[in-house]
Amino acid sequence: MGIWDVLGKIRAGKKLVDDLLAYVRQHQPDAVVTIDSMAINGPLARRLRRQHPNCALVHYAAPKLWAWRPGRAKKLRGLFDQLLCLFPFEGKFFDQYQIPTSFVGHPVVGRFEANRPKDGSLLLLPGSRANEIRRLLPIFLQASRDHDPLAERVIVTLARHLELVNGLVGGQPNIRILTSDHDKKRAYEQASLALAASGTVTLELAMANTPMVVAYRVDHLSAMIARRLLLVRYVSLVNLILDKDVVPELLQEQCTTENLSDALSRLKMGDGINQQEEFAKLRLLLREKENPAALAAGQVASAIDHQRLSMGT
Repeated sequence: MGIWDVLGKIRAGKKLVDDLLAYVRQHQPDAVVTIDSMAINGPLARRLRRQHPNCALVHYAAPKLWAWRPGRAKKLRGLFDQLLCLFPFEGKFFDQYQIPTSFVGHPVVGRFEANRPKDGSLLLLPGSRANEIRRLLPIFLQASRDHDPLAERVIVTLARHLELVNGLVGGQPNIRILTSDHDKKRAYEQASLALAASGTVTLELAMANTPMVVAYRVDHLSAMIARRLLLVRYVSLVNLILDKDVVPELLQEQCTTENLSDALSRLKMGDGINQQEEFAKLRLLLREKENPAALAAGQVASAIDHQRLSMGT
């Protein structure tokens, strides 16, 4: 998401926080579990801590402050009773700021079958936001056509973007567009290669054992800000977790049809097999926690029990 996308959502975000606070006042829950967006959940948690000090606050999943501006972690100290971490290395980062954490594992674990036979199709995954799709899908379409004009191309998108995607495809041959979760799962498992925007999708593809090229573009201002603030060497979660260059990352000016097509060809020539060997290591690492949902629920229950004990109830 670019800087202009963020600015356009500020007013709606403030109203959402006010509405959520009103809901908590009405229902008086024992715990509030906030999920993801710290732009919304940070202000919400601060106001909840002041107005409802006896309510346990748990955040899922821990924000990726280790990637940029780690000093912001100081603002979380004393705010949440627990941060639930998806990755095994995150606890060590938050420990230095005296922030309580629990590693519960990533929800993609167990969601995909890694041994399903591949069918030769090429997945195009241009992101979940309209702006991402407008920027990336035309490049993905051209690169995939240059790579193999006869290959079946499969675009996975959200139902609300179907009209946008159809308009960008414009009647090109050998293309299927999928929107359901069931179809998505099968497509991820059966595809031979993938072009993907960075994000959780890279973990999902690794769980499905599908070799990939990661590509991304944002507007010029957002790119300038990111380059100044990012502290990590990689943008894809696969590379970050394994701490090595496993999947190619073609970003900004490197995100061209020629570069993407060449990278896909290298996957076919042997790099894809190398990726799959690394994906097996990643699956073992993330499967350290076999039931992330149950572990997360258990941590919420523990936070409630601890809060009740501290209140003497």
